[in-house]
Amino acid sequence: MKFETTDFWLKPASAMERLFPDQREALILVGAEGLSYEEVAGICGVAIGTIKSRVNRARNRLAELLGYDEEDLGTDRLIQSAMPKDA
Repeated sequence: MKFETTDFWLKPASAMERLFPDQREALILVGAEGLSYEEVAGICGVAIGTIKSRVNRARNRLAELLGYDEEDLGTDRLIQSAMPKDA
């Protein structure tokens, strides 16, 4: 089977689409945009704890959908980017 460059991106994009919209939004704002939990809470109009929960749930669900386990996530930069800076 020949590996196509686009194959790599199809699965993560598809997995992101399967997240709940509020969890996807929180993960993107914290993980990809680099905003603080406080900033994202303000944008979304919810408590900081709610954002932390959404990011955590989204991160766990995304890892599950992509077939990662806890050992795989230890040093992955993408996953670490979605983790709180003080973790």
